[in-house]
Amino acid sequence: MKQTIFVIALFAATQVSGVVLAETVQQACDAKKAAVSKLESDKAAKDAEVDAIDKKIKSLQDELKELTTSKVVKKKESAELKGEIAKAERQAQRACVMVELCNGNKEKLSKLKQELEELKKEMASLLKEISDKTAAVALLQQKVSGYERAYTQLKCSELVDGETAQSTIDQCNTIFTSWNANQAEINKLNTELGQAKGAASRIRGKAMGVATKAKMLGKQLEKTCEGDNAAQEAETLEKLDIGADAAITKITTAKDNLKTVKKIRILKPKVKKARKGKGAGDGKKAVKKDATPPAKGVQKK
Repeated sequence: MKQTIFVIALFAATQVSGVVLAETVQQACDAKKAAVSKLESDKAAKDAEVDAIDKKIKSLQDELKELTTSKVVKKKESAELKGEIAKAERQAQRACVMVELCNGNKEKLSKLKQELEELKKEMASLLKEISDKTAAVALLQQKVSGYERAYTQLKCSELVDGETAQSTIDQCNTIFTSWNANQAEINKLNTELGQAKGAASRIRGKAMGVATKAKMLGKQLEKTCEGDNAAQEAETLEKLDIGADAAITKITTAKDNLKTVKKIRILKPKVKKARKGKGAGDGKKAVKKDATPPAKGVQKK
């Protein structure tokens, strides 16, 4: 009986232990599966992360490729801009050089204007002097021609003692004295006109030098001052006549007139002795009545 009870109890215990054991194995199995599932889930997550990273890497690679291409394009554009900058710098340099050259040439033009103004003033003063000298020459010409006419009219080269009136002799002597006095004035005027001609020639030479410089400067201004009227000003300066040629012509004419005046020679009057027997009826020299009127331009003493 006891033995039966023991067997039954043992069997019951065995059954209980088997159930417990079966439940424990199931749990372990489930746990292992759960662990595997978790690992798989973790792996899937990591795979997703890797995929995301791969996508990002691809995106970055595409962007890098695009950026690399863009870099090449930008470098090319940069090189082109560098060339354009160099070209622009050269153009700017040329433009600035032109401005400097233009300003420099304008300064030269201003100096030429000033130089010509000084020559014009000098020429104006000389022209007044020439005008005065020319008037003096005309007056001398008039005087000496008058002396010549009076000398001829009075027959001053044929004075005869006792036949020619004393007033006539006096007039002839006055004519000679006046003419002789004028010779010094003629010589003085001739010298002064020569000096004036030299001064006019000097001014003319300087004016021609200014004109030559203005012509050359005008060509430079056309190149360096495009759109400016400086070149036209230089051309005006080049063609400006300050009257030097006209002055030289006047002087030459005056000197020629002086030569004409200088050629008029008036000899000192000489009173010849009367021929014997002529006018000597009473043994005395016959004296011509003093009735000769003064010659024109000669005052009777």
